Amino acid sequence: MEKLIILIAGKRNIKEKKVYEQNREVIERKMRYKRKLTYIDKKGYKRYRDSDKLVHQHVAEMMLGRKLLPGEIVHHKNRKKFDNRRKNLWVFESQQKHYQVHKKDEKKYGRW
Repeated sequence: MEKLIILIAGKRNIKEKKVYEQNREVIERKMRYKRKLTYIDKKGYKRYRDSDKLVHQHVAEMMLGRKLLPGEIVHHKNRKKFDNRRKNLWVFESQQKHYQVHKKDEKKYGRW
């Protein structure tokens, strides 16, 4: 996690950049393999066939580098349940904070 923070902060360390790029390639390879093993459930979310785990939760865990803590909620920024790109996901520490974002969206865009 420190390596990612250093890169984001703008420090140019070639060795750390290579490690980050290698990790990203491994994650992307795993994700491509996992895409073949998914289906869309009744609520419109993608799930893995073998474990029934929600894909957006898995992607969020890969982003964070750890399992989601109890109570953490994954939110789709563009409100499309099947869009599980890393840049489209937010992780909230509680349902209450997640609900506040939904309320703002509701005022701005109406019900979805």
